[in-house]
Order: sequence, then C-alpha cells, then structure tokens
Amino acid sequence: MDGWLKTLVAGACVVVIAGGGWYARGVYEDGKPKLVVTPRVIAKCEKQIADVILLMPDQQISEMAARTYAIQTHDCNRYGLVSDTQIASIRRGAIGPFLAQYEADQNVWMKQTN
Repeated sequence: MDGWLKTLVAGACVVVIAGGGWYARGVYEDGKPKLVVTPRVIAKCEKQIADVILLMPDQQISEMAARTYAIQTHDCNRYGLVSDTQIASIRRGAIGPFLAQYEADQNVWMKQTN
C-alpha cells in the first residue's frame, strides 16, 4: 500500500508539472506576433518579387527605391514566399547590398534623432 501511494503522488506531481509547462508555453506563444499570409499579401509579394527580379544588375535605381525593395523582399522572404532561386538572384542584383544591410540590422536606415 505504501508503494502504491508513493506512485500515485508521483503521478500527480508529473501531471501538475506537465500542466504548468503546457500553460507557460501557451502564455509565451501568445506574446509572439504571428505572421499571417493572406491572398493580398501573396499577390503583393508576387508582384514585388517579379519587379525586383526584372531589375538588371547594372540598372541605376534611387537609394530610396532600393531600400524599399530590400525591405519588401525581406518581408516576403519571412513569409516564405520567395524561393531560394529567387533570393539568390536578388542578392546578385542591384538590391543585393541593400538587402544584406537590412538583414544584418533592420534599424539601419532609421533616422537618428538627437
């Protein structure tokens, strides 16, 4: 009887600990923003990626346009809407250096206020 009671108490402890872990994981996951891919996001990314891929590597574009393309490409890549082949092509193109800068530090182009 003593062994049976110890097993029952140990089992109850395992259930309580597992329940606490499950609850804590749920609270932690709820605090994270979730990426939602809507048909509008897909269409926007498809158009944007096509525009970026069609840019010639030596084509001159404004720095602001390059930054915008880099941010949009990064966002579409986070959604999983850019293939490895497409991202490799973009990295070799005119947007490549800007994309690398933005991936390294997403605040790279924020204005400094003193």
